[in-house]
Amino acid sequence: MASEFRKKPKEVVEGPGVKIERYGRFIRWQTSRTEEEQKKLLEAVATYRPKLRQETDEQVKKLESVLAKYDAINMIANFALVNISYDPETYKEYAHEGKQPYVEYICLLYLKKPYEAKEPTPIDKDEIQEVWDAVDKIFNNTILFYSTETANPNRVAAPDRLDDLRYRTINYELNVHNPAYYHHELDLLRGLFRPLTEWMEQHLGFNIDDAIDITNSMPELAMEKFGMRRDESNKAAKELREEVIRYKKGEPIDSKYPRTVVDQLSKISGKDLTETVKNMLIGWTFLGLGMVWSTTRDELAKKTKIDPQKVAAFLDFFSLGFGDVDADFNWPSPTHKLQKKPIIQWDGNYLLPIANLLVENMRFALESAVKEDSTYWETYQRGRSGYLEEQALQLLSNALGGCEYHLNLSYPKLNSQQGEEFELDGLITFDNALFLVECRAKTMSLPARRGAPSVTEDLKGIVVEAHNQALRAREYIRNAKPPVFRLANGQTLTLDVSRIKQVFLITISLDPLTVFTPVLHEVADLGIFNSNELPWAVCLTDLRVISELCEFPSEFIHFLRRRLEIN
Repeated sequence: MASEFRKKPKEVVEGPGVKIERYGRFIRWQTSRTEEEQKKLLEAVATYRPKLRQETDEQVKKLESVLAKYDAINMIANFALVNISYDPETYKEYAHEGKQPYVEYICLLYLKKPYEAKEPTPIDKDEIQEVWDAVDKIFNNTILFYSTETANPNRVAAPDRLDDLRYRTINYELNVHNPAYYHHELDLLRGLFRPLTEWMEQHLGFNIDDAIDITNSMPELAMEKFGMRRDESNKAAKELREEVIRYKKGEPIDSKYPRTVVDQLSKISGKDLTETVKNMLIGWTFLGLGMVWSTTRDELAKKTKIDPQKVAAFLDFFSLGFGDVDADFNWPSPTHKLQKKPIIQWDGNYLLPIANLLVENMRFALESAVKEDSTYWETYQRGRSGYLEEQALQLLSNALGGCEYHLNLSYPKLNSQQGEEFELDGLITFDNALFLVECRAKTMSLPARRGAPSVTEDLKGIVVEAHNQALRAREYIRNAKPPVFRLANGQTLTLDVSRIKQVFLITISLDPLTVFTPVLHEVADLGIFNSNELPWAVCLTDLRVISELCEFPSEFIHFLRRRLEIN
């Protein structure tokens, strides 16, 4: 990082008493305001916030009036095509111009009202840019509004930690969502829901493999249909150019194109003719793109070779119709209806604007359905926890060169006369290092994802409780003579503490807690940890990436030491 700051910054923003510089993915922020300057700034911000709200409301109304000019499906399809495509292996968030949340927001605004089909009209790049700029401004204003909600001229001190984390949570949920790789998410879904195959088919009408196959097939079908239209366009461009050339020579033509078009083109010569015809047909390629980008139940059943009734059940479960979004929806929101139902249904057609959105949220939608069956929900929760524990320990073992690990251990409570026992999810010994692992498969609640104060309770349940159990196990190891663990198969494991030189406490979650876990030293300011020592907290999909990147066990241990120093 230090070497980055020795280079020339890519971007610089300066204002009264503040300077912000961007070096690639790193940001340096410097302030030099006096206490009086800070108070004046806060006064100005507090005065501006009501104006900002009014300004943003007006911008949303203006955007909706622009969107109303165009067919909703065509506009959504155009934005989905130009803003979502990228290579995940080379993707850089700060450099990628397309933004998935912007497409979601446009969809939500359209879904407030019943669908009104309009005659397909060309949407040129200037019109696309107009909508893009408007959405960008609304998002920026929304972030600015939340970032200034604690502005108080009478308070000199910085906002408290909970306020800070609330803002970061809202910013993250609005702009980033789930950072996991698409194929990692698919593997996670298979692992969690394949054991529920019978239940899903009985209660939902499809299983998880059906869901994944259909999800993958929807964008594939869209691209196939778009490719066919593009090929037709290229063929038509060649035919039209040849007809214009014959027409200019006075040769008879029997054109399928309007004679007025051929006549107009005959007045253009050379390279200009080729370019003009090409642009005309490109416009035709994108005309009515919504129908091209959409699919039907029968098309999906044919492509996936899945029973049409299963396809119909899947589409019904994950589809949102026009008019299903609340009429008072206005500003971008950290959580919204399109997350649970990311497929848009219209006139017997189905459009999936963002495949990532469906994969990211499929687990939460399916868990909501399972939760309605209270008896089976308990079974699922046990299976979910078991899956997380097995996968987490396997990934840690891989990072450590495939060393042996132990799952679901028990050990006696020190000085207990009643034979009480505690549990430990996982234990790994490698050379002189000991790894104590606790996993939590609990899900972060929707209010917490919107920045509600209940985030502290969620963090206690996911990170703090796990850390406390790891600390308790370490305390046992330090004081028992010798420490003996009972394994799940009934055998015992006796630790040779004389060989242990370093102990790593690790908590692993199923949910990505990207706002919190990288800065646990700041989260600790909430007063939720019972110890000054903090764990390495990581989610399962991040752990998978780390385990795949570490080539040698020593590399992983070196990373872990340096990572814990940040805490």
